[in-house]
Amino acid sequence: MKKILITILFLFSAALSTVAQDSVFSFNAKQIISFYPINTILPGEVLLGYERVMKPGKSLAVDFSWLYHDAFVFTRGFIPGNYFCLFNECSDDVIFSPANGVSLQIGYRKYRNNKNMSGPVGFYINPKIIYKYSVNTETIVYLVPDDITYKLDVWKNVAGVKFLFGIQSVLSDRFLVNYYAGFGYRVIFHKENVFYEKYPVYDENGETTFKEVYGDHYYNNVMHSPTFHLGVSIGFAFRK
Repeated sequence: MKKILITILFLFSAALSTVAQDSVFSFNAKQIISFYPINTILPGEVLLGYERVMKPGKSLAVDFSWLYHDAFVFTRGFIPGNYFCLFNECSDDVIFSPANGVSLQIGYRKYRNNKNMSGPVGFYINPKIIYKYSVNTETIVYLVPDDITYKLDVWKNVAGVKFLFGIQSVLSDRFLVNYYAGFGYRVIFHKENVFYEKYPVYDENGETTFKEVYGDHYYNNVMHSPTFHLGVSIGFAFRK
């Protein structure tokens, strides 16, 4: 927690020092296309943003992403109501595996503008709604302690809200940097179809045979969790 707070303070102190230099520009961009480099490295998504100024100090912000390493959770049909997992595995029954998908975020930004600026620069608040869909088909899960093999398809739909605050600053005549942090809440609708299962059967003599089961077995889970956000984006501005 201490490292997170230090990181937040560092990002926003850097942002404030950049904002202090913004008054030398007469920045009046109407549209901005942004790229989020940290999201590409850590969560496994290529995230692009589009911002359109509606009137001074107010803009519409839309983010779209391709998820190339989204995590789905294999649960064998059960997850507690609130389940928090870190790293790659959180119990014998809950396993993370990558999935592909897309996401869409739509929000409204309200700026507290620098007096010399007419564009989307300075401190802002940004409430937004989010939707995410990802799928992983024909996945093989092997549970070592139980010597069980599963083959399954998994689908995940996520709906939620975010409340972000940040500082968008001018780097040059065309480029901007945006530092942000915030929190949110999401609901995950998780569906999996186990169409193959292989597990050991032990007889009274201690000998082991393996039984194979074919067929569709569907499981549905709904999970709830808060979310926390911290990041940076680089934007390119258009005057019209």
